[in-house]
Amino acid sequence: NRPAMDQVEPGSVFKPFVAAAAVEEGLVTPETLIDCELGRMAIGSDVIKDDHPKGVIPVHEVIKFSSNIGAAKLAMHYLGAEKTIAYLKAFGFGRPTGLGLPGEWRGTLRKPENIRPIELATTAFGQGVTASPIQLAAAVAAIGNGGVRMHPRLVEAILDRNGQVELAREPREDVRVVSEETARQTALMMASVTDEGGTGTRARVRGYRVAGKTGTAQKVKNGVYSAERISAFVGFLPADRPEVAIVVAVDSPTVGSKYGGIVAAPVFAEVGAFTMRYLGIAPDPVVPPADGADKAVASVSAVVAPAAPVEVRADGQGHWLLPDLTGQTLRGALASIEAAGLEIEVEGSGRLVAQSPAAGSPLAPGSAIKLSFN
Repeated sequence: NRPAMDQVEPGSVFKPFVAAAAVEEGLVTPETLIDCELGRMAIGSDVIKDDHPKGVIPVHEVIKFSSNIGAAKLAMHYLGAEKTIAYLKAFGFGRPTGLGLPGEWRGTLRKPENIRPIELATTAFGQGVTASPIQLAAAVAAIGNGGVRMHPRLVEAILDRNGQVELAREPREDVRVVSEETARQTALMMASVTDEGGTGTRARVRGYRVAGKTGTAQKVKNGVYSAERISAFVGFLPADRPEVAIVVAVDSPTVGSKYGGIVAAPVFAEVGAFTMRYLGIAPDPVVPPADGADKAVASVSAVVAPAAPVEVRADGQGHWLLPDLTGQTLRGALASIEAAGLEIEVEGSGRLVAQSPAAGSPLAPGSAIKLSFN
C-alpha cells in the first residue's frame, strides 16, 4: 500500500504549510518582502541555493517561484523551531494519519529542542523530513477545506449484499490548523504557482483554477543523497471552491527533466480534468484555456439527476460499440463510456441531446466523440 507506507522527502511541496503558519501567526502577510539573496545563502558552513534565483520578493512569490531561501527565512527568522514543527504536526506530518492501516509509518520530523539552524532551514523546504502521499493529501486538503484537517477515510460506507448500509464512515474533523482567512490567502498563493512564470503552469486544467505546489526532492540511498529524485505536484481544484485534492509523486523519473513542475504537474492536470468531468463540477467561465491541459471543452451550468445508466460494450474485434446516451447528464454519460478511453468533447449543459458518432458506431480506443447537452 504505497500511498500509506512509502516515506519520501516531500521537498518544496512543504513550503505552503510553512507560509500558512507564518501568516496564521500574524508574522507576515502574502505581501511581506523577503530577501532571497539572489539564490545563495550561507548558514554556517552550509549553503542553501535556489533553482530560480531572486532578490527581494513578497511571500506569495516565495511560493510561486519556489524559493528555498525564502521558505528557510520564514522558518528561521519568523516562526522559529517550536512553531514550525508544531504547525507541521498539526497538518498531519510526523504522526499517524488515522487510517489505521497495517504497516503505515508516521514519517519523521526533527524535535524542535535539538534541531540545528541548517536543519530548521531544510525542514522548511521539505528536506531531512519524510512523509507519505496520504499525509500530503490530507495536509493539502486542509488548506482547501478552510484550514480544517479531516481524518482521512478510504471508504464512505460498507454495504451488505442487498445494498444496505452496514457500516457508515462519517467525516471526522481532526483539528483546525489555520483560520479560514489564512487558508484562503494560502490558496491564492498556491494558485499563483500555476500562473505565468510560476513553477507549475503545466498543472493547469482548462476551465478551472488550480492551487498547488511543485516539489523535487533528492532520494536518500544508504544514508546519503543520491542523483535520483522524487518529482511531485500537490494541490486542489477548483482553487476558489475546492472539491478534490490530488497528490502526484513520480519516483525516480528517467526521461527528460526531473522537476516536479515538468514531470508530475501534467499528470495532475490530466487527473484533475477527468475528475472534474466525472463529478460534473461546473467550470468557471472566466478561467482562460490552458495550453496542453484538458482537451475537453466543457460548459456545464448544472448537475441534475442521471437517467438510467448505460454501458459501453466491446464488439470482440478490438472496438467499442458506442451506446445511445440520449437523456444522460454529463456525469452519467462520462461514467458510461469511461472504460473505453475515448477523447471527449463536450458542449452545453443539462441532458444529452446529440452525439457524434451515432449510437452503435464501432470505435477504437482513443477515438474522438462529441457530446451535446441542452
